[in-house]
Order: sequence, then structure tokens, then C-alpha cells
Amino acid sequence: MRLKEQLTISLPNAQIYGGMNGEFLLNAEGQPSKDVEATVKHLLSQRTGMLMQSDHSKLTTLQLNADAVVDGFEVEKAQVNAGTLATSIVGMTSDKDAVVTTVQESKGLLYNSLVYGNVKGVRAVNVTATGTINGAADSGNNRANVQEENRYVTDGHWKYQLNETDGDNLDKGSLPIPQSIIAIVGHDRDLIGNKRVRGTKVDNGCFETWYLNDGGKATTDDYPMGQSVVYVGPDKELLLEKEYTDAAPFNPGFLLLEHHAGLRGNGKAVGLTNFAVERQLGANPNPARIEDKPSTSQYVYDMAVMPFTVRSAEGIKTDSNSDGAKLYTYDAKKRADYSYKFDEVDSLTGIKGAWTSTQYNEVRKPMTTGWLIEGVPGAKVRFYGDSYVEKPEDAVKTVDLKKENYSNPWNGSSATGNKFTHKENMSWNLFGSPYLCAMKYSDMEYGRVVYGYQKGQYVTIQTYSDNDQQSAPKGYIPAGDAIFTQTATLKENETFSVKLPTERKDEQPYAVNQNLQVAIARQAATRAGEAVDADVLQLKAVDADKARTDFDLGSDGVKWTNMTAEPQIYAVQNGGHYSLLSAVNREGRVAAGVNLPEKGNFVFFLPKEVDADDYEVVLLHDAKTGRATDLTEETYAFYSEVAGDIEDRFSLSFVRKADDGTATIRVRRLTENTFRVEGTEAGDVIRIFSADGKVQAAATATGFSTTVEAGVPRVAIVEVKRDGRAVGVVKVK
Repeated sequence: MRLKEQLTISLPNAQIYGGMNGEFLLNAEGQPSKDVEATVKHLLSQRTGMLMQSDHSKLTTLQLNADAVVDGFEVEKAQVNAGTLATSIVGMTSDKDAVVTTVQESKGLLYNSLVYGNVKGVRAVNVTATGTINGAADSGNNRANVQEENRYVTDGHWKYQLNETDGDNLDKGSLPIPQSIIAIVGHDRDLIGNKRVRGTKVDNGCFETWYLNDGGKATTDDYPMGQSVVYVGPDKELLLEKEYTDAAPFNPGFLLLEHHAGLRGNGKAVGLTNFAVERQLGANPNPARIEDKPSTSQYVYDMAVMPFTVRSAEGIKTDSNSDGAKLYTYDAKKRADYSYKFDEVDSLTGIKGAWTSTQYNEVRKPMTTGWLIEGVPGAKVRFYGDSYVEKPEDAVKTVDLKKENYSNPWNGSSATGNKFTHKENMSWNLFGSPYLCAMKYSDMEYGRVVYGYQKGQYVTIQTYSDNDQQSAPKGYIPAGDAIFTQTATLKENETFSVKLPTERKDEQPYAVNQNLQVAIARQAATRAGEAVDADVLQLKAVDADKARTDFDLGSDGVKWTNMTAEPQIYAVQNGGHYSLLSAVNREGRVAAGVNLPEKGNFVFFLPKEVDADDYEVVLLHDAKTGRATDLTEETYAFYSEVAGDIEDRFSLSFVRKADDGTATIRVRRLTENTFRVEGTEAGDVIRIFSADGKVQAAATATGFSTTVEAGVPRVAIVEVKRDGRAVGVVKVK
């Protein structure tokens, strides 16, 4: 119905819809159906949203006097004395009273409409008006005197969509109100054509925003239409199920992905032309920086990747924004220098490590190169793009890693120059996923050791299984996060593919292999009450013939010094510092170094999520006190009079449970204080410890079986040494 005239309705039960694409519904015999309700439902299902139509059904003046429905019109002025005017644009040529009534206590309703002007005396529900809304009783879910326009889509009527910061209107409407009206108007769509009700919340105004604080899906029946704005909340995803094609890809008016939010293309075509990715810095202060920085500085860090050309940015430090965040790239060539020292603070950046200042608009090759972001806690940084593409026919995207290492023979000269690179410093790359969503470990072409940054701490991950009764961790790298890895390629570049991501299921962010983990934190942390900022060392004990003492680039992890002032733990081996050793001798000891931000009280413990059932005991040895504490039973608290690195005080030893039942040393508890040790030889030294590491008894074996008295009321640890070498450690409860 295309009108350009006055329309007066005085007969009840009429339903007049504008913007229709068809005139009838065929029945089973191929004839026009006489079922009015079914015909209306069918035609409305074919109708696009009003803002999606290039040509509107128009009325100069509407006078609605009866209980009827007028829906989908552009009206210059409306008098609603009864019935319902819905899903319409009113007052395009008027900035005064656009919708009125001449009836006292009018039964008229204005619903789901955009009004240029004022609304007077009519019940108004889900109305956006540039003027006032003096509605009748039971009005609600409205936006009046609208001054704020959308930041991202500024064309025509679209500019009255809500911004993501509009906390007064997003999800603030009363849901029962529109639910009762939907049956009256015969459809559940807003002025764009998007669903009016999605979930349990509804917006104020005439637009229902794609504001996905709980994630969501774009389906054939429910997807962002036209220039709709789409906001995906932190850590959530928008999954595409609708069959978008190269000819008509997913491309809303604007897409915002907040911190760790993702767009999961799911094999559908994506062709974004107006979008932004946001990062929010955490709330963990206490940075470890150099003295020329103000002592009151509270900088925090984030590692991020933007797999697109950044058009503009917000929240970045500029001449006009001195408090903005700074960006850095990693200088792998500097790291590869033979004289590089991992614990040196750069005099220019004030950060430990080989970081170099950069700008968001500097060319990144490849595009998956990551950034370090430095700023104040809670700061938000946003990067805008105008081109991002996913094609259904492209099953993978690729990541390029650069080789950066020197291999010239060492000549003993003290002169500077390109000399050999230590294996621990070879070819470091900071990279991220080429997709705008989380990257599962299994998405990468093959497994490797990677290093993420989470809650102010580096986390080391072996993404694959070592085929030794150990399954690969089911984890993922959150959307937009950058991670470190090394490449051992002999070529100039290593290229590996990343599969088109599918929906996450059981994966956890930064999940690690079930290695033994030993943590350190300030003394507030215990195993029962986990410390958020605990740093961990990962170890895997193996038989002596499988153990290694050299660094394996593909299995072990270098210790990355955290950029916040929290206590840290690492393994010391051949002068190097490590966060993951995947093959330590189960019969030996591992030197455990610590880096303490200040003198004070600290604690070692096993994180509560760690499965230590494979280990009989995990002993933390303190050379200063002479104590050896079983961390599977107790935490170990200590005081340090000095800050900084301490490498000669602590060590770890452990006994893994025998898998084949062939352990030669057996211990039986005859009474609370009496232990029988079997499998010994004459001359073996037997010691019995309490769980806190104190020696409670010692004896020398006289033969195969020896009885020892020891006052250990709870858990006892029995150690047997033969010729100075431990041949058995058994825990007895």
C-alpha cells in the first residue's frame, strides 16, 4: 500500500500494513487463501524492516479512531485516538507535535516507532523521540529528547541506534510491556527488522540493539540487518550460523569486539568494513620498572594482536593525550645478540626485555605481529579497521614466523658484531591468531611451546602431547591475545596454518599440560586459598635414562621475567632460567630460583587445580633452614631478608609413584609410632620425616626388614639411602 494522502480509520479490527512485498498467500490448491490471519502472518514474514526499504509507504496525515492496527508507514502527522500505530516513522516534516490525540483518556497506542517531534496524550511504548513524550498511563521503554547520536553509524534514521555506553537504555526496558503488544501488531520486529525481544531483556526506544553481553548467534531467522550496530561483550562470541556468502558477506553497520570478544565466522563469508577491537588493561599494579620512572606509576601490560590494518585508534598516547597507552613491538634481533641479558631493563622503554616503541599505524609484517600495550590499570584501547575478510573456500589462514639468530663461529674477540645466538634466545616471535576469535591449540598446524600473558604473569604452554600417557591440553588463546614462540627453522621464515575456527566446547584459556606445578606468592596464598597472582614452575619427572639437562626448544620453556612486581619462581639449569622443564631426573634435584620484589614473607605451594596424584612426594628443600617440606601435604612459608634473585637456597626433589608395582622399598605402619621398612639392605640409612620436613627418627638397616620408632602422628615420609643415593621415598598415612 503506497499512499501519499490522509488516512482516517473509524472501523475496528482493521489491520493495515505498509512496506509489503506480496498481496496474497496461496492455499493447497494454488488459490489465494481466505485465511486472513495466516495471510497476514505470511506477508509479514516476508516484509523487511522499514529502514531496510528504499521506498516507504507514506501518509501525510493519519487519524486513527478505532481499535485497528496501522504498521510500517512514514507519517507526517498522526492523531491516535484509539487503536495502534506501530513500527513507523512519524513527523519527518515537523519538529513540533507529531503524535497527538483529541480524546481525553485516549486508548490509542504508539509502539516501536521513531518520532521527529513531540508525543502528547498517547500511550507510548518503545518510542524514540527527538522531542518530549508526555504519554498516557502505562507508557514505558521510551527515549525522549534524544540528543546523543550513534558514534559509528551516522546515516539518516540509523543514527538513533544506541551506543554501547548507553547504560540508561540498553537492556533497561520492561519486557512484559512489548510482549503483550506483539500479539496485537502481529510481528516481533523493530524498526530495522531485528527481533524486538531477544532473551529476557529489552532496550528502550525503537531499536533493539545487538548488545551481546552473553554472546549470541546470527541465524537465518535472527541476524543483524542492514546497518545494525553489533556490540559483543568481554569474553563472549558472536557465532555465524546464517549462510553468508562472498556475494553477501556478514557486514553490519558497525561491529565492536570488546576485550577478548570474538567473531566466529564458522565457515561463513565475512567482509567487515566498519569495526573495532578493544583491549582493556587489567587491574594488577606493582610494575617492575627502573628508577627514572615515577615511583607512583602504576603501569600494567597486555599483549595483543590486530590481524587487520588499523585505520585509527583511541586511548593511545599522542601529543594531545599524554596519559594514553604506549605500544611496543618485540625486537627479536636484539634478543638474538650473543651478549643479550634477559634481566636487563631497557634505558629507553624502562621495561625488561627487547621491546621497541611503535605506533598503531606503523606497518606490521606480517599482520599477525603482536604488540605489548603499556598503560594504567583499567584503561581501554580501541583499534578501528575498515577491512577484514573470511572466505568460506579458504579453509585456513597462515602465520609467518621470522628467523632471527646468528651462527657465526665464536672467535673469542671482544669486539661487537654478529656472533652465535644462545638457543634460549633464538628467533622469538610475538604473534596472534589471523582470525577475530579465540584460537584453540588444535587449530594450529602443529604443536609448539608458546608463552601467553595472563593476569600480570607469563604462562608457558606445551600445546601438544608428548605421547607419554599424557593427553594434549584442551586450551585456547583468547581472542586478540598475542603470544610468544620460538622457531628453529633453517629458512628465513616459518609458515604454519591456522584452521578456520570452530565453536569452543570444553577448552579453557591458557590450559597447560598436567605437569607438576610449584607456585610462589606472598604469604597470603595457600593451597586452600589460591593466590591470583601466583607464579608457577612446571616440571615433569622422568626416568634417569630419559632425563635431559640441556634446553629443548620444542619441549622446554624459557623463563620470561614478569613485568609486575610479584614473586617469581624458575628452574636454574646450566646458568639458564626456565619456566618449564619437561624431562628432569626423577632421582635428582632441581635448583629452584626465586625473584622477590621485596624482603618479606612468601610461600611455596601446589596450585589447587594441579593434579599431583602421580607423585608420592614433592619435597621443597630450604638450604638455609635445613628443612624439606612435602608440598603435597603442606605449604612452605619462608622469610627472606633480601630482595631480587636467589638461586642457591631452594631446590625440589620428588618421587613419582611406581607404575608397574615393582618398587623395592615398602613401608608398613604397625602402630602410630612404629614403622616396618622392607626391601632394605644392611647399611642402608633410614630417615623418617614429618610432612613439614623435620627429621623425626633415623636408623641403619641391618637387613631386608628394619623396624623404626618415630613419633609422627599424621603423615610420615620414609627415605632410604644406599651409598649416599636415595633408593626409595615412601609416604605413609
